Amino acid sequence: MSFIKTCLLILGAGVLIAQSANAKCINVTLPNVLNLGSCLGPTLVTCPDTSDGLLVDLARILRCVLQILPQVGNPVSVLHNVVGLLEAVVARLGLSPDIGALSKILCEPLGLPVFNCGAISPGNIACQTPLDISLPSAFNIGHCLNTTLLFCAENSTITEPILNELVRSLGCILSVAPEGLQLDLARSLVCPLVNVVTSSLDEFTEFLPFRFLTRGVTRTVQQLTNTLVGSVPSC
Repeated sequence: MSFIKTCLLILGAGVLIAQSANAKCINVTLPNVLNLGSCLGPTLVTCPDTSDGLLVDLARILRCVLQILPQVGNPVSVLHNVVGLLEAVVARLGLSPDIGALSKILCEPLGLPVFNCGAISPGNIACQTPLDISLPSAFNIGHCLNTTLLFCAENSTITEPILNELVRSLGCILSVAPEGLQLDLARSLVCPLVNVVTSSLDEFTEFLPFRFLTRGVTRTVQQLTNTLVGSVPSC
């Protein structure tokens, strides 16, 4: 079972939460791993006061976290670890492909656990200066953030539980964000998730180069990606 299926909000990073002076926002400290801070830039340094501003910032957070995952796992393993998020996205878009079954086929070609799905390998990657962001308190963000699993001090080595929680908490954005933003957030994830799926297929077919062995799963993946891409203006 994927470890992101439960709560879905903000890239559940390392997390110190404090009520801001005006009680309308909370300050959150996120772990700065794999240049996540560079990707986020000034995102959420100030608390967004409009839905449009919140959508842009939350979408960037989601995309930035997805962007760093290939640095700590092979494509098929990354897909396995974001299955819950992908299922949430396709459901929010009104689609119904069996993502879990597809991931299992890709993870275990010919029934063999070739790609070690379920594991990600951070190695000796060190955390940088933690990131301070500000979020509206009205969206109940706090219950998605685990202060024990997700804190990573500067120069500390990142651990697998931190990465697991970082991925798990992505889904929190879709469940806790205001209803009016959820569909737009799901659409913002389509293109990066399509990249994850197609990269997984590439790795799968490289392992099994004979077309007759991969024809069925290739067709299934292409149908899925075509459907996803068709739900957004462009990728």
